[in-house]
Amino acid sequence: TAYEAAIAANPRLAHTHYGMAARSGRVALRHEQRERAIVILKESMQYGSNAETHYLLGTAYYLSGKPDLAASSFDQALADKPDHVGALTNRGYIHIDRKHFDDATKLFARARELAPKDENALYGLALSLQNAGNTQEAAELWRVFVKDFPESRWAATARRYLGGAGEP
Repeated sequence: TAYEAAIAANPRLAHTHYGMAARSGRVALRHEQRERAIVILKESMQYGSNAETHYLLGTAYYLSGKPDLAASSFDQALADKPDHVGALTNRGYIHIDRKHFDDATKLFARARELAPKDENALYGLALSLQNAGNTQEAAELWRVFVKDFPESRWAATARRYLGGAGEP
């Protein structure tokens, strides 16, 4: 990547190319090169970091099966920027994985407040409520999900929770 080339060409000036790290890390993630993304993002943090860098690193860790490191990165992203919707939702999914449904619900609800049309926030909120046993409240959100995101990769799951009907 351009970022890696800049560091190789002149490591002392890598901090001036710091913004490229997030882009390079994002590209590596998009191409499912998770370990490469981790290396790029961690190297870039030698020169500074921000909420987005921590969010991307957390995503790479999570997708690499390293939930503790992912949680720490998402927490740092949220410390830097408490309204980072991606960090809120991804941290919420870690809570779901750990069966901490109340904590997950709080994060997803906050993400929905910030981004009411965010697919991940809506799905996560419905899922956390469903798993916590709040099936009535979850059903309302599953209906919204199916209506707003009928072609989503998660629409079939939402319909299953609705008993297959998928209609309000």
